[in-house]
Amino acid sequence: MLWTLSAGLLGALIGSFANVVVYRLPRGASVVWPGSHCPHCGRALGALELVPVVSWALLSGRCRGCRGAVSARYPLVELLMALGFAGLAARYPPERYGLTALPLLALFALLVILSLIDLDTHTLPDALTLPALAVALVGSFAYAPGSGLPDPRGALLGSVLGAGGLALLNRLGRSGWTR
Repeated sequence: MLWTLSAGLLGALIGSFANVVVYRLPRGASVVWPGSHCPHCGRALGALELVPVVSWALLSGRCRGCRGAVSARYPLVELLMALGFAGLAARYPPERYGLTALPLLALFALLVILSLIDLDTHTLPDALTLPALAVALVGSFAYAPGSGLPDPRGALLGSVLGAGGLALLNRLGRSGWTR
């Protein structure tokens, strides 16, 4: 239970950072500097304003400074990440599956971020897709029998076939063949 709760709390924190990545990465902005700030007035957020989900609810979805509306997407992403992390932790407890959950948590976070960026921009940045592939491949070596996850050979074959298929589609699209 402590494992699942801890993973859920970590997920909420990762969800908060995911919102930053989804907003800034497609714009070419740093995801580290400057710190979190109001999208309307630019005021830096204080520590209590950065508490996932709770701060948004306590401030009624508004900036404490300018009272500008803050999208409900922020707490929804934090909740999604918290629930996803808790669910994966509950499904893959370390006492039964070892470290299997760790790469799954990282991959889940990357896939949520990629999904949101794709939803907004219709692009998938290599800065995230390539690490996601690496995490998936490395994570396949944390394979635990009975976990329902593919063994490393299946993961490697799937990665090569998937990446090869996408590369072929990309090449065909660039060649003008689809026109």
